Amino acid sequence: MSETRQEKALRFFRSGYNCSQSVFSVFSPDFGLEEKTAWAAASGFGSGMGALQKTCGAVTGGILVLGMRFFRQENTQEDKILVYSKVRRLVGRIEERFGSVECDSLLGADITNEAGLKAARERMLFKEKCEPVVLDVVKILENMI
Repeated sequence: MSETRQEKALRFFRSGYNCSQSVFSVFSPDFGLEEKTAWAAASGFGSGMGALQKTCGAVTGGILVLGMRFFRQENTQEDKILVYSKVRRLVGRIEERFGSVECDSLLGADITNEAGLKAARERMLFKEKCEPVVLDVVKILENMI
């Protein structure tokens, strides 16, 4: 039995890839990208963009997917409007379900320093808080594309 995108994203996340890498890479074959290329492209978006705890990495990974899928390479205003509308839909769905798309709010901990990161790991916040967001973003994207 083949692995679903959600299962694969969760496996990547649990094996150490950040949330953005985990989301973007499971869609990368659809765009002719190798997983390792997707991991590189999304590497800076984890933990809310470089561990700044801004926009959730799973969401930014999803935004990368939407751009790859809906931008038609013509750079027209219509292309931008289409991509932006898809992004707003994704963000809106995550906000509805989790109350925010900001990493600090979703995680409920400050991981911008080593002590906070250690405490979040000990409290298993990445499993409890991040995994459901990764799974939902993948599910929403599957329905959108």
